[in-house]
Amino acid sequence: MRNAIWLMLAMLGLFLVGCATTPAAPPPPVAPVPTAPAAPPPPEPTPPDGATGGDVVLPAPLYLLADQQLIRIVAATAITPVPLLDAGFIIEFDVSPATNRLAYTLGQNQYTADTLIIADGDGSQPRQIAANPFGISQPRWSPDGTQLAFAEGVSADLSDTGGVYLLDATDSAAAPTRLLANPPLDSSNPSGAEDQPVAPLAWSPRGDALLVQQGFGLAVLWLATGELVSLRHATQEQLPCCDAVWTSDGQQVLVASVGNMQLGTVLPGLWQADARTGASTPLVRSDATGEYRLAQAPYPLASGAVRMLGNTTAVPPMAGGMHLPQLRMQQYNPDGSVATVREELYPVRDVRWATDGRGAAVLTWTHEQGAPFASYTLIWLDAGGMPPVPLHRYTGDPFNVSLQGAKPLLRWGQ
Repeated sequence: MRNAIWLMLAMLGLFLVGCATTPAAPPPPVAPVPTAPAAPPPPEPTPPDGATGGDVVLPAPLYLLADQQLIRIVAATAITPVPLLDAGFIIEFDVSPATNRLAYTLGQNQYTADTLIIADGDGSQPRQIAANPFGISQPRWSPDGTQLAFAEGVSADLSDTGGVYLLDATDSAAAPTRLLANPPLDSSNPSGAEDQPVAPLAWSPRGDALLVQQGFGLAVLWLATGELVSLRHATQEQLPCCDAVWTSDGQQVLVASVGNMQLGTVLPGLWQADARTGASTPLVRSDATGEYRLAQAPYPLASGAVRMLGNTTAVPPMAGGMHLPQLRMQQYNPDGSVATVREELYPVRDVRWATDGRGAAVLTWTHEQGAPFASYTLIWLDAGGMPPVPLHRYTGDPFNVSLQGAKPLLRWGQ
């Protein structure tokens, strides 16, 4: 009993001592260590409108003549065929920027057209406008879509030399009228080619003039006066046909050339010509170092710069036939410099720039020696650095490579 009492007293003493002990102070709070905010990721190139992943919504519907089939492309996943008259080979076409109406030529072979048709943008309501076994070519809609210019060869009875004709597309009963006649026929070869046949290439922005092909050169036809102004070098030689575009004010013409030493001395370069006087200024040209400076598909920007496809090479250019030079996206600047916009090189068949120059639809072309067909790839190239976007691939005639700009395979529509 006594032992139990002593044990209880000992435990009570320990409890009182523990209660009397001053509790330890809590540890001071640890101040947070400031950390630098994470650096923002580098900005991505601005994609074209509607770009999603590997696809891109184009600035406008794009029409492509792909191996005898006209197709309408909105994106790589939105491609629809446009039914046309099944009455021969489709040679050339144009799309009105204002009304989306079509104009196209048909022929009995792949190279020469003899019939001109106009139709609605979906191919419906086709109407024959002209027929000539000696050739119809280069239909071009006016900016407002009310008129159609085109070229005809000599008449079947050789009484007419042909030339550039104009159709009032607002009048279904209207007949084409001639704007500009070809030179007189050579009396020693009445069924042969004229000296310098003429054909329309591009309307001025205001629709008051036509840029025309004049043999292997270029000229401007002013519609109000009928004046024909040849575009020339300082040496008075004609600027080369046929890769040319108007500036937005309708007073200047940009002319590009990848050169062609197979056609004599057609040198490459980029020129700006006065549409009223015909005088030109070289912007990009070959120099004394022996380098050739190639230019194709010029597109003027509001800043005065010019976007284009180009390259510099020490090898003489041999464009045309089965040859297409390798070109990359470049920009000529008002200070005379040429900057690379994209590094990739492509053999280019045709180009259509977006209206603001932010990118281009580019039709590339490859052909292996002896192969019966060439491979065509349509891609979207963004000037802001987005990866190239393939839009359409097909095989076709390997000889479908003509004077650049004369027979376009691409057109913007609505």
